[in-house]
Amino acid sequence: MKQIKANLAAVVLLICEIIFGIMLISNPIGLTTIILRAVGFGMIAGGIVWIIRYFRTEKSAAAVSGMLFEGVIALLAGAFLFFKTGWIIAALSAVIVIYGIIILLIGILKLQWTIDLLRFKRERWFISGLSSLVAIVFGVIIILNPFNTQETIWRIAGIALVIQAVIDLVALFACPRVIPKEEKDAVIDGKAREAGEKVSDITALTTDLIGKICNDTDNALSVEEIASERGIESDIVQKVVRMYVNHPGVTPEEIMDKLGL
Repeated sequence: MKQIKANLAAVVLLICEIIFGIMLISNPIGLTTIILRAVGFGMIAGGIVWIIRYFRTEKSAAAVSGMLFEGVIALLAGAFLFFKTGWIIAALSAVIVIYGIIILLIGILKLQWTIDLLRFKRERWFISGLSSLVAIVFGVIIILNPFNTQETIWRIAGIALVIQAVIDLVALFACPRVIPKEEKDAVIDGKAREAGEKVSDITALTTDLIGKICNDTDNALSVEEIASERGIESDIVQKVVRMYVNHPGVTPEEIMDKLGL
């Protein structure tokens, strides 16, 4: 139950994909026609509203609003979508190719997820692997489109959508892409250790700089040499020197604290 609440948005989206895929399989042309006409109707309604608002708006404000232009464009585009669905459906072959490319890219991405799960020795890695395989295969089929009719390739796209959604729904709960705690702790420890080493280097640099300044205030070159040897940025060197000169007797820790190091 907690997993469902945590992944509620993803679950709803996957269920919608399954429903849409089933509708696409059962009647791809009919479903596309309904969608196009619904969008067209919405644009017609929006265009009419904009045109009415233009004539009801005070003339100086309406002159700079562009509502009449937007309303007419929306009205014409909506009418085209509503009454010329057949022409648009015929032109959607390019869209299905783009969809195939997207599925193929998703499959390649899921292939990396599968390898990640294998490297973390997760038991259910094969679920993600199956999802990756299905996505790659269907992506290639949709792109190549070896079928004679456009309706067939739309059905193939619907089948791909349903299978992908079902597998992803299973994978969402069976093998979530979460880095194991011990691996995450190792990464955090590594970063903390790296940060600690840098702080240690800067502390040592500050101590060396103070020693050099105390022993030989005119030897600026030796200060730069210390920074170069330790691989510390030259601007940090200048800040440390300036802080020490302006605040005689300050300790390395105080310098680091004041400079935010």
